[in-house]
Amino acid sequence: MLGGVFPASVLLLCLAVFAQAQQADVPRQPPSIKQPTTRSQRFVKATQDVILQCNAEGQPDVVYEWLWNDNTITSDVIMYNASTGRLQIRGITQREEGFFNCKAKNTYQGQEAVAISPKIEVRIARVGKFPPDDGSQKTFTFTEGQYVKLPCDEKMPIYYGPTVFKWYTPKAGTLFEVVPDERKFIDQEGSLHFAYIVRGDENVDGNREYQCAMANTIQGLIKLGGEKQVFVNSAVPEREPSAEYGSSGDLLTVERNNDAVMECVFSGYQNADTKVPTVTWLDNKNNPISPSSKYSIGNYGRTLRIRNVVEADEKTYFCQGKNYLGTARKNLFLNVTSSPIWVEPLQSATVPEGQNAEFRCYSRSAVGEVPPGPPEWYKNGNRMGSGTGEFMARSFDNSKSLL
Repeated sequence: MLGGVFPASVLLLCLAVFAQAQQADVPRQPPSIKQPTTRSQRFVKATQDVILQCNAEGQPDVVYEWLWNDNTITSDVIMYNASTGRLQIRGITQREEGFFNCKAKNTYQGQEAVAISPKIEVRIARVGKFPPDDGSQKTFTFTEGQYVKLPCDEKMPIYYGPTVFKWYTPKAGTLFEVVPDERKFIDQEGSLHFAYIVRGDENVDGNREYQCAMANTIQGLIKLGGEKQVFVNSAVPEREPSAEYGSSGDLLTVERNNDAVMECVFSGYQNADTKVPTVTWLDNKNNPISPSSKYSIGNYGRTLRIRNVVEADEKTYFCQGKNYLGTARKNLFLNVTSSPIWVEPLQSATVPEGQNAEFRCYSRSAVGEVPPGPPEWYKNGNRMGSGTGEFMARSFDNSKSLL
């Protein structure tokens, strides 16, 4: 782990205590959220109706309240049922985007208990316009057989939802998509790579314009970036592989339980049936990585996907490019990070009236990251102080408790 990626604190969102009266035998249970249980994102089409569901258990029966960006909902198009926990956004526009979470409440003998759900971020799936031309280089000249990387525009549009990069070339007023193959590859940052370039990559007039684009897979919309001209000169001899690109920075920092995607691009050319270098992947012990339920390899070997990463997946991986002239390698270190991880999940408690109730808040960080800071305690959604009145916080055995 490369330092704490998430704030070193734990938020206790549900704290509920009932005092058990000696004479009563009616079963009682403070609210417990069953859905949603983790923070999430929802990307939807503009003007469609959006349904969010909150489910909780409790005795007496719970009632629900939804919050929008931490505020009471007053919109005419956002409605919810306090009995069922169902929220509806009618014909969503950008005005109704934001963060939603629900409260589940019940009351016993005048005392209210509240549970609060994680937040759901709701956005309309879209891609904004590429910013205006920034004056960067628009003409590129290469030599046939050379490795080429065409970057997407320096300034990228704002986008929400699943979005992929594409490249197009214009011809006779029509845009033709550049289809990735063993020689061409589009990375996660939008750059177009050629393992080697050929004269056919420019048109008959001696130049060819290329345009980067972003496509939203939900709305089906494509936004085009600026034009780039490519010129290709005469050929060069065969060349051995060289590692030209590998995933880096934020692309190699992945939250626990998500998928990690690592990419490598090698240059190199040989006058044979297989002209581009063959790409393979190895782990930190130089063992070859093969496709399995854990790993998948795609894009002619250039992409390694590790499914549902755990802390043990944090290590150095190697991609290797090889042709008959030689071999090249690139190492990529995968950093697996996490928000605070519950070691001892918080539990509700029912105790006899007049006795103490103790709650333990015990969490840890991902291995190698900064330990969580002191927890913040909430009662019925309201921040609590400690060491005053009837509540007292203390630490023991690397955990925190509220008494």
